Amino acid sequence: MPLLFISVMDIFDDPDDMLYVFESLYNNILDEHSPLKYAHVRGHQVPYMNNQWRSAIRKRNSLWRRFVKERTDANYDLYKVQRNVCTSLRRKAIRKYFHNKAEGSQNPADFWKMYRPFLHSRTGSGQANDILLKEDGNFINDKNVLADLFNDYFVNILEDVNEITEMDYGTDFIEHPSIRAIMHNKVEKETFNFDLVNSAQVDLLLSSINSRKSCGHDMLHPKLLKLSAPVIALSVSKIINSSIISCCYPVRWKMGQVTPLFKKEDEFYKKNYRPVTVLPILNNIYERVLSDQLSAYFKDILSDFISAYRKNYSCETTLLRLTEDWRTSLDNKELVAVVSLDLSKAFDCVPHELLLAKLKAYGVAEHGVALLRNYLSGRSQRVKVGDKFSSWLPVIRGVPQGSVLGPLFFNVFMNDLFYLLKGVCINAYADDEQIYASDKDPVKLEMKLQCQLLEADQWFGMNGMITNPEKYQAMILGNTNYSFSFTVNDTDIPVKDNIDLLGVNIDKNLQFNGHVKKHLHKGQQSN
Repeated sequence: MPLLFISVMDIFDDPDDMLYVFESLYNNILDEHSPLKYAHVRGHQVPYMNNQWRSAIRKRNSLWRRFVKERTDANYDLYKVQRNVCTSLRRKAIRKYFHNKAEGSQNPADFWKMYRPFLHSRTGSGQANDILLKEDGNFINDKNVLADLFNDYFVNILEDVNEITEMDYGTDFIEHPSIRAIMHNKVEKETFNFDLVNSAQVDLLLSSINSRKSCGHDMLHPKLLKLSAPVIALSVSKIINSSIISCCYPVRWKMGQVTPLFKKEDEFYKKNYRPVTVLPILNNIYERVLSDQLSAYFKDILSDFISAYRKNYSCETTLLRLTEDWRTSLDNKELVAVVSLDLSKAFDCVPHELLLAKLKAYGVAEHGVALLRNYLSGRSQRVKVGDKFSSWLPVIRGVPQGSVLGPLFFNVFMNDLFYLLKGVCINAYADDEQIYASDKDPVKLEMKLQCQLLEADQWFGMNGMITNPEKYQAMILGNTNYSFSFTVNDTDIPVKDNIDLLGVNIDKNLQFNGHVKKHLHKGQQSN
């Protein structure tokens, strides 16, 4: 089979043509040796169902049907006894299921996945199948209409945001403050170019595919790709290398399939849903190749205070660093002022051309920039609601959702903010930023932080980001009678006794009591 793939693909130079041949041959082989079979799947099956309880339910239902036909006391008594048997078996099944899972689970992710549906009743895997929206005063449940409504909303959510173009800052944004800062702080090193890959590297990546992941619009299932890794690795590596050489990213790998998932507040309004994008599995393999190479290059360039989507960094390490920094300042008899920022649709706001200009300024060669420009352009998405799909719409802004490269691009895009701010510290975990400073003099501390807050706000504006000053939070640590005041865009930032950081509530005494109480209360409510 490998020779069949390679001999036909070698006729073509264009990566799109090569991918078309690959998918056609791959699907033909699957249709012949592993054809699709359709089966009726019973929905909403509880995970603790067992054979004994299932048999008891069937007997109970049979007795109920008998009673409906012959409404006698004897038939009803038989039904009632069996109903109680079912109730008893259900309780035993639930107890046994959770006991076994709690005792046998070594993976925290598996443990959370098991308990989450019982703690959050408004979320679940079947949620996207049962959406009801209110639009222009009318309720809509037609899946085709819902899919088109969501897709139009997700694609055009930032249509009023001003574009940042080279017309304002010169060729390659050379006069943009961010590009100037990058060039001024740039460490001399060799320019970056993407290397070609071999079949062994691709085989390793294919073999590491998570079989439980969803497949993209191409319907190439991850489990089958993983099983066929030794056979298809050479063909996939040829497609990837052709793309790197020609600077043309396969169009079918730039097409995302989106599922709307409910976030919070009123579930009848589309603004309360977030898009979850699934890209083709083979695209993710290609992106892993590019991401691994780019990450190695930017390892020493990215600030240590950028913590998201990086090896050896996490929410835990970020919270530890923040709290220990603040504790050290307090031990030195200093006051600490913290402002937590809020950005809207940060990943969707990133302007492509400015991102590419930053990559070039950091040292990515013209050939690499050309490939990444092609990767970012010509992207499209459709929305899936149940078994219905919207039409495809173009995506012209932001880092690609659901991609491997997207988080790295966002970190690179944010990095020059750390060159700008002086005399304060800034921490960034994805779009969750905190600016903080310490000083023994409360007046100096207030002036220092206020000045840098305005600098940061100006940076966000020049880089196409949307800030929400009304959602900013401030907190003062240490003993003082001074009344701190911070303002951004004529909006007063409230100074609170506790703030939320990366999903954790922490108070001015560096205690987590409020966070613990909140989750204890939530657990009690779920019972």
